Amino acid sequence: MTEASPAALSPRLRGWLVILAIVGCYTALRIALIPDFAEYTYGFSHDSAYLAIIARNLLAGKGFVNEAQWIVFLSPASLPMPYHNGNPLFPVLVAALSKVTGASVFHSGFVISAMSSAVLLLALTSIAAVYVRSLTRAFLLACAAGFFPAILSDSLGFGTDGLATAIFFSFVAALVRLPRRGMPIAAGVLFGLAWLTRPNVVLALPAVLLFVMLKWQRAGVLRLAG
Repeated sequence: MTEASPAALSPRLRGWLVILAIVGCYTALRIALIPDFAEYTYGFSHDSAYLAIIARNLLAGKGFVNEAQWIVFLSPASLPMPYHNGNPLFPVLVAALSKVTGASVFHSGFVISAMSSAVLLLALTSIAAVYVRSLTRAFLLACAAGFFPAILSDSLGFGTDGLATAIFFSFVAALVRLPRRGMPIAAGVLFGLAWLTRPNVVLALPAVLLFVMLKWQRAGVLRLAG
């Protein structure tokens, strides 16, 4: 069996390969530009420090605990206190990447933010590709959204916003492809991961449920008409 030559690839697949190469170069550049002492950059805030402490304690085997607490309304009786006022996925990923690569939790957090920006671009391209014929146009629309100043600013910081946005729009990319086989499961898993990053994604549930209801209703009508 011979391998398919580049000429045998469909234009759609070639377009996706080009997009993956562009996004890959963008991600590599973002990671290469992370400074050695990333914790002293503009993108590292008090929220970042809070998350970094959790990740560091996970690496140390202490679990989800924090020795510092700036959220005074929680009024802990003592420190360290349980990490019960935030969702766990981001610090878990930071700790896991730090463990695998040997990099600091600070550097690892910025790497995850850079990778989240790349995932967001791919998810937005996938969504736009459902509604526009040209994959190039879909990618340009994705870039316009992904590099919107507020969105880009989130991706440049050490925090949950960029990751949650990337996972949520990956969920939307699966959602718009309902009822294709496997998409309900993929959508459910991605929404769960988005919630594990930031709980406020549940605010989108009413709109999501309405979209799913209309999508399945339309699919049922088309099935009956066929």
